[in-house]
Amino acid sequence: MIELEEPHPTAFDPVLAGDLVRFPYVQPKYHDYPELKAALESLAEAHPAMTILSSLGKTEEGRDMLALRLGRPSSEPRPEVLLIGGLHGNEVVGNELLLGLARYLLATYATEARSRKVLDQLSIVIVPSANPDGTARRWRSNGKGIDLNRDFLDPRRTRPREAFRALESRNIARLAEKRRFLLSAVFHGGEIVVNYPWDHRPNTTSLRPEDAEVLRRLSLRYAGRNEDMAHNPRFPGGVTSGYEWYQIRGGLQDYFYGWYGSLNLTIEVSRTKWPVPAELPRHWELNCEALLDFLEQARVGVALQVLGAEGTPLEATVRLPGTRSPLQTAPHDGAYFRLLPGGWHHATIEAPGYRTTLVPLFSTSHPGHILQIVSPKPVE
Repeated sequence: MIELEEPHPTAFDPVLAGDLVRFPYVQPKYHDYPELKAALESLAEAHPAMTILSSLGKTEEGRDMLALRLGRPSSEPRPEVLLIGGLHGNEVVGNELLLGLARYLLATYATEARSRKVLDQLSIVIVPSANPDGTARRWRSNGKGIDLNRDFLDPRRTRPREAFRALESRNIARLAEKRRFLLSAVFHGGEIVVNYPWDHRPNTTSLRPEDAEVLRRLSLRYAGRNEDMAHNPRFPGGVTSGYEWYQIRGGLQDYFYGWYGSLNLTIEVSRTKWPVPAELPRHWELNCEALLDFLEQARVGVALQVLGAEGTPLEATVRLPGTRSPLQTAPHDGAYFRLLPGGWHHATIEAPGYRTTLVPLFSTSHPGHILQIVSPKPVE
């Protein structure tokens, strides 16, 4: 039996007079579920051309898992980024940061070049509260007492019967299967550090060779833009691999990276899991630049679209030299995005009914993709 925690007396404070002026993106208050839903609906209504608000599915207690997609409509495929907050229900700073990020990007689209480029060139999915049942109860697990960050399928398939017991985990898994997220991050509390794969085994021998340096670089970039994180004496540079910190199985991070190749970071943004509301604007100040830079990194690397004989998107396998685990193009648009060192690379494209094709890929080292379109020849 899991005991309910005592309600926090300042858990959901009303907005104080003038706070919306002084703190336009993250106020010194927490949003309960109805308030969060109303805030997301308000953003979607105010920016219909730039947002799509949807539900990933129901939670165990019947709440919608709300997801806000940000980005200007485009006929070309774009890199996709997924940001998740509140996977543990009592770690709630990330929830407010992600709501604040959505507010910031939409409010400054017309005036800030960085916001405009991010929303013009990326598709961003924000799930501010992946475990609203747990947050409502002020506990870590979901409404059935399942720790969602132990409920995903390990790449080694060592515990398949213990995976996806919760509706929330299955909802996230369907999203991962449907899309191909180049970058993803899940926000936690309890420390201030960026944690990168793997969580369930040492990463020295099992990461894709082309990803090991990139994951560490992404982590150092984020931590280096957060003053408290960068100077955390426990973690040099404010980063660690998950396994070196503490080993877990069934984590979201390893699931996204191991099964779909999404470069996923676990970002711990506060030592206190549920700090007093007055501290929230300070957390925004510490993380806003790091969040923007993380999004901008999705505009670096290679950009490829594979089209079939009729010019329709083709789900194909993309193999890079020296890579043990090839990756698939996105089924809905045939796109493949990858963060690789700047310069020329070669990839092999394979698809049933088509000839294997070797193509050169150019990787940009600065934000701004060059989309390359490949049309393999059908097998005669």
